[in-house]
Amino acid sequence: MNKYTPGPWRVYQEKPHYYSVGTNYVHDRGHDSNVVRDVRNEANACLMAAAPELLEALEELHAISGEAHIELKNSHAVRKMGQFLAAREKAQAAIRKARGEQ
Repeated sequence: MNKYTPGPWRVYQEKPHYYSVGTNYVHDRGHDSNVVRDVRNEANACLMAAAPELLEALEELHAISGEAHIELKNSHAVRKMGQFLAAREKAQAAIRKARGEQ
């Protein structure tokens, strides 16, 4: 699989009821911001824009939960709680973005 366009992605309203999702970057041929064009539903555009953060948050939660499981077996789970809570906050922020609440 090819690597995706790095985030953060944002939602841009191009015209009434049409949205683009992109990174808003500048390259040698000019300005380019589109990852996806002509999205007709704002909620879908918000969900697409949150994709990089959602992936990062889920990857982090997955890694930490695996470590916490090992720690639970060793009765030292408290050390991982701070990392878990920080990852949970990142997940919550990505969820709010996906819902268009930011």
